[in-house]
Amino acid sequence: MSWRRWEEPPPELDDELELDDPLDDEDVEYLVDVLEDPVSCLTSVPKSVHSSQTSSSAPSIFTRLGELVSFPHISHWTMPLGWPRPLIKPACPVNRRTGPPAVAGSSPGNLRRRGNLFPRAAVGPRMETRPLGDTGQESSILTFGAIALDHLEQGPATEMVHDVLDRGVNHVDVAPQYGTAEVKLAPALAERREEVFLGCKTLERDYEGAWEKLEASLDRLGVDHIDLYQFHAVTEHDEIDQITADDGALRAYREAQEEGIIDHIGLTSHGTPAVIRDAVDRIPDLETLMFPVNATVAAKDDDEHAYLDLASEMRAAGLGVLAIKTFAKQPWPEDMPDDERPYETWYEPYDDPADLTECLRFTASQDVTTLTNAGDPRLVDDIVTAAAAFEPMSEDEQAALVEARRSEESPVPADLD
Repeated sequence: MSWRRWEEPPPELDDELELDDPLDDEDVEYLVDVLEDPVSCLTSVPKSVHSSQTSSSAPSIFTRLGELVSFPHISHWTMPLGWPRPLIKPACPVNRRTGPPAVAGSSPGNLRRRGNLFPRAAVGPRMETRPLGDTGQESSILTFGAIALDHLEQGPATEMVHDVLDRGVNHVDVAPQYGTAEVKLAPALAERREEVFLGCKTLERDYEGAWEKLEASLDRLGVDHIDLYQFHAVTEHDEIDQITADDGALRAYREAQEEGIIDHIGLTSHGTPAVIRDAVDRIPDLETLMFPVNATVAAKDDDEHAYLDLASEMRAAGLGVLAIKTFAKQPWPEDMPDDERPYETWYEPYDDPADLTECLRFTASQDVTTLTNAGDPRLVDDIVTAAAAFEPMSEDEQAALVEARRSEESPVPADLD
């Protein structure tokens, strides 16, 4: 008998996982039970697991499981540090669009969305999570904006992903427009995919273009499905016309969702609240929205900057709200060349740790589910630290910060090209 991972292995590794001992049906059933509920399985061990180990610790049982199956490549599930990490899947042909064949009582999508059974040990305090609208996802209050990886070599990039996940982040956002970010995210995803609610997006507005970009992102990320796929940077009403046309991107999104390639559909925008409301009215499939929430923007007191009201309205309607531009200070000076900007961001960011904490506390105290970090990797550590230690900002503090920012230039809406 042979066993195969659901996804394709790296080229240098053989595609087959060989069993040192044959497993009968009782053994296989027990392995599944252990992976789902190891504690309750300590008193019921099949013949292939030595009975002398029932009085030992859980790691001893998994040591025996590790003896039953060879693991040349760890893929999806992870266990606490120091434990063997078995992953066994029945050998079968896999179609990326339809996934592996269903088992009794489960669909491939349900299996994929089961979540990480044995998360790695956390470093520091666990980060607060909130419901992402009605999706069923509980997202950390900080979403890792993987654009930061584009500015790092592969080694440091992979280390950064592991670090933010270890510190409690469980939602990651990436896009093909973020340079090499998808490719640099892939190695960490290969090991910890089940710990990550993965968001991706495309600027394509037509059917063929959306399918092409979705397939390309799946390949670059090394995954067989994306949890949240978003219409990226919708800023004008006519873009909604294109998306909802008969040959528009919405048709591709719906097909991909039916085939289990994407789970949820969302939209991101740097445009006005009126454009976002129009999209929600015309695209009933939307489950999440991503738009600016920032104290400087809130200080403008006009309809074009009324994102706080929009956040409250959309969250009450059951949509997940993802905030961007939390750490934006102001637009870069128009006469400053790109290569003279001190940070790799679309806008001039706050960079003092105290200011970053203040920015995060303001945005996370609004009607949002989660917010993204600034795009420069040098700012990520302080932002993750602030998110892990988040304490809500009082209404008086919020009002004082908005008043202090009233004379500053808003970083949005803005042309980000």
